[in-house]
Amino acid sequence: MIEWIALSKYGKKINSKNVRGIIFEIKDNCLYIDNTIIPFNTYDILEIIDAGANAIILKGKEKISNRICAIKVWFSKDKRTGELNIEKHKKEIEKIANFDSNLIVKYYSTDIISNHAYCSMEYVNGQTLKSY
Repeated sequence: MIEWIALSKYGKKINSKNVRGIIFEIKDNCLYIDNTIIPFNTYDILEIIDAGANAIILKGKEKISNRICAIKVWFSKDKRTGELNIEKHKKEIEKIANFDSNLIVKYYSTDIISNHAYCSMEYVNGQTLKSY
């Protein structure tokens, strides 16, 4: 179950989401997963866009170019087994990186930080497929 949590700390709103018992929070332009910072050195994390069964989607800004992008962060552990499953995510990232169509967002880059695979992609402002 996914639920939004509205928090306020020291007068600031914190963008937070509970997905499968994992707490994702945006504090001071950084992503925290269960109170552990995920150090995106090249991005400021602006907000949580949505989450699904295997990943959370963030809106971010590249620090050098100021380009707004979508960042998909895969959950590091398989929801059934609880084991790290980076290889599965690598296959999905490889497929995303090789798409070449005007109908699909453009892929920018990939990395693994603190056992979490992520990729940055073109950000398209509008309605999510889930809400469509």
